[in-house]
Amino acid sequence: MQNDGLACSALQAGSLAGAIALVQRGTCLYSNKVINAQNAGAVGVVIYQQSGSDTPIGVFAQDAGIPAVMIGNTDGVALKNYLAANPGATVTIDLTLTPVDAATTPCGLTPRAALPSGSFGSTPTFAIKPELVAPGADLYTAAQKLDPNGDAYNATGYTSVAGTSYAVPMWPERWRW
Repeated sequence: MQNDGLACSALQAGSLAGAIALVQRGTCLYSNKVINAQNAGAVGVVIYQQSGSDTPIGVFAQDAGIPAVMIGNTDGVALKNYLAANPGATVTIDLTLTPVDAATTPCGLTPRAALPSGSFGSTPTFAIKPELVAPGADLYTAAQKLDPNGDAYNATGYTSVAGTSYAVPMWPERWRW
């Protein structure tokens, strides 16, 4: 058992009963952090970025049964300090999906911008065209909806994704060599 703030190994059973765990990014997979918190009784997880990074990114926690979100380091440290000063604080989280203004994307990009690990294509208007370029962030794409324990599951059949896996051109099968 450990309590180093990373939740990369088992936490004491029941130690997070009914709580939302606050853990720092680093050392292990997001899935490990979320599952360890879940096994300790947590109902959700807030992961905050490492020092020097205030850009929240999507959290993919495979095989976890509780929600998880990532926030920037500055917000995470402020939340940690608040909780230390107010140990009995409670929170209510509204899990209702709401539209996001394109000017405030989750990855901190401006509209029509590509993730630094992505690229723009060569359309006449320099528009991002997924089969020709690599946006890497804020992609709304098809998801599987048959196996709730599988990768990229969403009951609606669509999901929002981000990450280096999406920062490569998505060539249609017919264009492969």
